[in-house]
Amino acid sequence: MRCAKSKLYQIIDANLNRCSEGLRVIEEIGRFILSDTQLQRKTKRLRQQLSLFFIGKTSLPIDRIGLIGAGRDSESDVGRSYSTAKEMSRKSFESILRSNFSRAEESARALEEFSKVIDPKLGQKIKEFRFKLYTLEKGFVEKHLAVGKRELLQKIGIYPIIDREQIDGKNPISVARRIIEGGAGILQYRDKVSDDGAIYDICMVLTDLCRKKDVRFIVNDAVDIALAVDADGVHLGQTDMPAAEARAILGPDKIIGKSSHNTLEAGRAAKENIDYLAVGPMFPTTTKPGYRVAGLKLLRWAKANTSLPVVAIGGINLKNIDQVFDLEPDGVAVVSAILSAGDFRKQTARFARRCRTTARKNDCLMTANE
Repeated sequence: MRCAKSKLYQIIDANLNRCSEGLRVIEEIGRFILSDTQLQRKTKRLRQQLSLFFIGKTSLPIDRIGLIGAGRDSESDVGRSYSTAKEMSRKSFESILRSNFSRAEESARALEEFSKVIDPKLGQKIKEFRFKLYTLEKGFVEKHLAVGKRELLQKIGIYPIIDREQIDGKNPISVARRIIEGGAGILQYRDKVSDDGAIYDICMVLTDLCRKKDVRFIVNDAVDIALAVDADGVHLGQTDMPAAEARAILGPDKIIGKSSHNTLEAGRAAKENIDYLAVGPMFPTTTKPGYRVAGLKLLRWAKANTSLPVVAIGGINLKNIDQVFDLEPDGVAVVSAILSAGDFRKQTARFARRCRTTARKNDCLMTANE
């Protein structure tokens, strides 16, 4: 019996350590990588709760030191020197986060099972603890995805939109290829005239094309098609599906953008679960002739009053783009100024160069002012 109890304590000790170590790594990601005080504090509370579970629950004197004294035998532990290639490799903060949640959750399951020998009620408490870990993981993953998307979208630069009605019957796939060759890092397809089947077929090809070229592909309006083709995201208008419903369908990893045409719409959109805010029209535009020009003042307001990445859109061309860049949007969406050009690749490249030049200029100004 003494030997069996010693082995039980050894299992508990090993899994307490493993779970606590995993939580400590997770806590550091919440603190330093995600800079999320709430997630960091939740993790710390769970880690502290874990350390209290077995105090007074064994026949030892008993504190954590007593449990270690009875259970720890690192030298004879056959598992201490075994590591897989996957365990020894980490490619990103996300891989560290996911692997340590797996470590903590697996250890919690082992603790739940073996603690039932000591006290069935303790097993139930650890089960509740394990489900808290699952909830915490969801919060961390969603926050990590949000931070990653924000970092990506703050570097959008030129954001070409292929509007089916403005390409004069040309093949949208061919148009997309030329625009991508010109240096676009993100691309949107808008189609108000084709049936859903045709839009699906086009978007399926565009998704594959963009993925191969490391370009983000956004579907305009059609959440169902964006989901079906596994696009990178969807762009919504004011009369489209609510962002909350789109998020529920697409999940936390997809990009959701939303158009706003005045400060009231922009303020509402900024409170929704979206990843970027498109504001405009900046200037008169043939793409949306019925819309009142919002002007640069809306862009200025959005930059000052929201924390989301902001994309300027509407009537932007090579002659007026510097006025837009002066307000430092995160991206500039262009439709007609690219699609009306004879050479889509060259025109996209011209816009991309202006974006890069302005970005370097702004970096220099920020450095000089620091």
